[in-house]
Formats: sequence, structure tokens, C-alpha cells
Amino acid sequence: EITKRDLDWMVDKIHGKEIEFTDHIPTAFEITGTKQKEDMDDHYGYVKFVPPFEKFRPLTAELTTLSFEIEKKFGFSPKISKIQMQMLTLASKIDTENYQAVEQLAVCCIKIGKVKQAKELLLKCLEINPKFSAARVILAETYTELYQFSNALDEIKKIDLVKMPDVEKINIILIKARIKMIKGELDSADLEFQNANNIGKKTNENWKHLEDGLYAGWYTCQTEKGDYKRAIEVLEIDKQRDPNSVPTWNNLGMQYSLLGEYEKSFEAYEHAYKLDNRAPNVLMNLGLLYLQKDDDQTALKYYEKAKSSLEEGYNKFTGFDKDGKMTDTLLALTQKAITIIRESKYEDKENFINL
Repeated sequence: EITKRDLDWMVDKIHGKEIEFTDHIPTAFEITGTKQKEDMDDHYGYVKFVPPFEKFRPLTAELTTLSFEIEKKFGFSPKISKIQMQMLTLASKIDTENYQAVEQLAVCCIKIGKVKQAKELLLKCLEINPKFSAARVILAETYTELYQFSNALDEIKKIDLVKMPDVEKINIILIKARIKMIKGELDSADLEFQNANNIGKKTNENWKHLEDGLYAGWYTCQTEKGDYKRAIEVLEIDKQRDPNSVPTWNNLGMQYSLLGEYEKSFEAYEHAYKLDNRAPNVLMNLGLLYLQKDDDQTALKYYEKAKSSLEEGYNKFTGFDKDGKMTDTLLALTQKAITIIRESKYEDKENFINL
């Protein structure tokens, strides 16, 4: 329902009167006890914005909102992104001050890999409203993606961290950690991850959407350092957060295997298997473990199950390569293992185990 005050604001805006733009920082969290899938409530609880959002012209506001709803209902796909971009482009043309539409247009560009175009849109968004911290954080992420690290860090310096809620502080720390990992400064990146882990009260409402990135990044940092024991420590922290995480148990199995602690590795893989007996990575790792034990027939059973899962399109937890899901790569590996076992090629088996 539009009040007279809202209508007056819109009329003033249409007539071009000076408007002071505000930041959009969630400053109050409330435990709601509800979990609405893909809703803001899923991430934050009920959010109060202080100061409140500006009111844009009715049509451009409707287009911006509708672009959210389309992806929420149909999920992400290149076709959906194209429709969203058309709507948001129109919204930003109808009202050239609608920086939210410009920011969302940039996010769409990032999703389809047009990072340079996203950068220009975010710069335009911040030219309209320099106080829009959320867009500045995304710009820092975009600069990082483009390996323009000094620009990314410059954007972070412009953000008033004191005003930011814990989730946004974590997001900014993760950007800095990623930059340090890319530059090979792994010890420094490790400290950033530790700082991120020590910030804030961890609740479903204001942490879930960042925790996966935090612990996955921290774990990767340890594996790149070759510190398998520390990697296990990080996984144990993550396991406390989510005891039923298949990737966490699977990664524990891999790290124990690298340390030569095969019984603990087997226990971790078995636990992951009980949680999901179709996960290709888990099945393949169990197959490899049985190959190492010279129990070829049991290994064959797991590799054949992995092959079936992949052929059925069950590619949960399989990760990505530059071409998307690693289904084809994993299928080739499972088929190679199956061939080696069936043809009893001892030398090929040893080479496969030591890949």
C-alpha cells in the first residue's frame, strides 16, 4: 500500500529534487524460528535497514523486485539471467538514479562470467550512490576476480567496518584471505581465516551463507601449505558446525590417507558413505582405498557404483573445473580404474594408485 508520504517522495524524485542517498546495512537481527527457502529470512532473520531504502519510481521498483522473484522461483540459468538483465537494464533506463537496479545488473553479469562488464556497472552504481557499501564489497570481489588486488583493497579501505554487521565483516576478511592465497601468502591468509572464525555469534540466521565459504577456504589454505594435520583441525571445526556434511567427512578421509592413517581414513569414508551412498567422490575414494589394500573386487564394486551415479547425473559434491561440473573427468577416471581391475594390469594399477 502506497501512502501519501511515499507518493510525495516519488513525485519529488520524478521532478528531480535533490536526494541524499543512504547506505543499506542490515543493523538488527532477530531469530525468527522460520526457514523460508531462498528468502532473505533464511539468511538474516527479519532485517531492519537504517536508514530505510529510498523509494524509486513505481515501475522501475517493480521491475527490480520482479527480477529477484524470477530467479527465486525458477533458479539460476543463462536463460533466466538474460531475462533478468533485460528487466534490470530497462529499470535503470527508466530511472537513472536506481542504483539498486544497476547493482543487480552487475550481479547478473558476474553470474554469467562477464566480470569486466560487472566492474563498470558497479563503478556506475557507486558514482550514483557512494554510500552503498554492499555494492562496494561486490566491487572488491570483482577486482579480486580480475586480479586487480590493489584496487580491491582500496575499495575495502573505503568501507566503514564499524557500521558493518558481523556477516559483512567476515565477507570482507574472506576477500582479503583470497587475495593472499592467490599471491601465495598462505601463512598470512591462514591468519585472516582464523580472524574470520573468531568473529561473531554463529547462528543459522546470520552465518550459514558465509560459513561454507569460510571453512572451505580455510581448509584449502592448509592443503596448499601441505599441512595435513592443520587441515584436519579445520575440518573438525567445520564438522562441529555440520556433523552430517558429506564433503567434510570425505575430506577428512583424504587428509588421514595422506598422513598414512588408513584406518581413520577408512572410518571417515565409511561415515560419508552412510550419509550418502551415491556420492561419486566418496565411492571413488573408497575404491582407491580398497585398491591400496589389494582388495580389487571390493574396489571394483565401489568404482562401478560411482560410474552409475555419474551416468545418472548424480554429481553432488563433485566440484567444478573450468568447463563446469567435473562429471566427464570423473567418469574417465572411474572407467580407467574399472578397466585396470578387470584386466588385472598390475603395473597400471600401481601407477593409478600413485596418481
